[in-house]
Amino acid sequence: MKRLGLSVDYFDFDEDDPGILLNFDVVEINGGNPFYLLNAIRKTGAEGLLKRISETKLLIGISAGALILQKSISLVAGFSPEMNDGVGLPDNTALGLADIEMIPHYHRFIERFDNFEQRIANYERENRCEVLRIDDGEGVIFTDNDHYVVSKQ
Repeated sequence: MKRLGLSVDYFDFDEDDPGILLNFDVVEINGGNPFYLLNAIRKTGAEGLLKRISETKLLIGISAGALILQKSISLVAGFSPEMNDGVGLPDNTALGLADIEMIPHYHRFIERFDNFEQRIANYERENRCEVLRIDDGEGVIFTDNDHYVVSKQ
């Protein structure tokens, strides 16, 4: 962000008042543990505020930050349920600001998880959805009624 000439400030859902986010034109939610991040957002009651930001400003999600913007984090729960240990998120419903599901770091996870692609295909079939496979260096841009995968190449 700084390389783009933007001023940068840091925000922590565990420490800061979410209302501060309304002061920014661009809000970027970084990665980490999607269960922890979603739980922290819920604890502060920031869901509505993030929805408003997504409608009036630029909201960017990176890795886990992108996952929590979609409808559900159930796909992640299927691969790494231990990420919810100690967090205790009661359900996998995410913020629902994006009407798609995606898996970031796609090619990094192929070797990490057995039958990775088959498990995603099963998830798609069982949940009647399409999962966008997003590699590092790619992103998804949402417009009012569509989305586009973009790449740095």
